[in-house]
Amino acid sequence: MFGYNIMLGTDGSEENKAILVHKLIETLKLKKVVIVSPSMSGTFSVPYVTCGRYDDEIVGYIPVAPVIHSSYSEDNFKKLKLKALIVQGENDKLPVASRSMKLLQNIPNSNVVIIAEAGHPCYLNQPIVWHQHLRDFLSTL
Repeated sequence: MFGYNIMLGTDGSEENKAILVHKLIETLKLKKVVIVSPSMSGTFSVPYVTCGRYDDEIVGYIPVAPVIHSSYSEDNFKKLKLKALIVQGENDKLPVASRSMKLLQNIPNSNVVIIAEAGHPCYLNQPIVWHQHLRDFLSTL
């Protein structure tokens, strides 16, 4: 799995994950980044958006039932200044989904969308609804 290989240097620490995302954005010379982060990608996006060192690189965050390491608390998300669209499928019964939602709802400038008749990969189960919410969110940035 990518999250645990040599790309992260000496370890797969939360700090190294944030640095990896930053280096990717820097290398690709991206500006005004919006991160869409489904499921396991949360193990990279959450350290990046919560570390506070790269706030000037990112304008939006779209976590889709992401995996969030147990070391994170509500306080990590209360301080975020970016705009977020928090998405989950109504039939997503994975334990990580409910924990993620509880934490992510603490992002001050966020909206929550529960996609009806969709499971964990809600963007695959309801692609038209997913893209409508995505388009609407992006138009606000």
